[in-house]
Amino acid sequence: MIVTNTVTGLAIPSLDAMLLNRLKLAPTVERLPMFGLGCGAGVAGLSRAARLAHASDGAYVLFLTVDLCSLCLRVGDPSPAMFVSTALFGDGAAGTLLHNTRNGARAGPRILASGEWCWRGTEHIMGWDIKDDGFGIVLSSDLPAPMERELAPALHDFLDRHGFRLADFNGFLFHPGGRKLLETIEQTLGLTRRQLAHSWDILRRYGNMSSATVLFVLEQAMQAGARGPHLLAFGPGFSAYFAIADL
Repeated sequence: MIVTNTVTGLAIPSLDAMLLNRLKLAPTVERLPMFGLGCGAGVAGLSRAARLAHASDGAYVLFLTVDLCSLCLRVGDPSPAMFVSTALFGDGAAGTLLHNTRNGARAGPRILASGEWCWRGTEHIMGWDIKDDGFGIVLSSDLPAPMERELAPALHDFLDRHGFRLADFNGFLFHPGGRKLLETIEQTLGLTRRQLAHSWDILRRYGNMSSATVLFVLEQAMQAGARGPHLLAFGPGFSAYFAIADL
């Protein structure tokens, strides 16, 4: 199966259909396009792909996520939200191949658990308004406030359901939505700058590439030799997405 995600454009046939031809994939490959999960789709898409891989012995599931935020620049929009989003967001693409080994042999990092939490009545915080000249960014200045109040309870609910505590993790791979958001995560969850070092470094080097960013963080952690349980998470917006990976 191939799972593709983007939030910066629409195409019918979808991106996965185009890739099937360009990459000469088998005609029996199942396709699942995703749209609408925004920055959180990096963690959410990886989680969905892992569930699909777990459903069938020997399955291979390719997850690709592509967000080209520069396509959404609207030069006629003088709003602060347009200015901030243009300065913060960049273009990014990332992919990962998941394999369900039949005999349970360890072939690489494993996804141990995943989950999400949706806060009611917060749809106004992030998203798109479809304008005559393109996608109009919705980016509320209220964004850090819900994280301060709601992120920790939602995260601890997820961890409790899967038998984990924050102290069980060797590292934390959060989506680096921006400086204020990472600082809010540190303060809210009691984490140090060092514990979020990979997220900070990816933000410094690439900016916020929407959904692809957290997979850049994951790759950097793996290249740095990280091992053991790590928490992947996306917190901002009206939904939070969580995944536990054993590297």
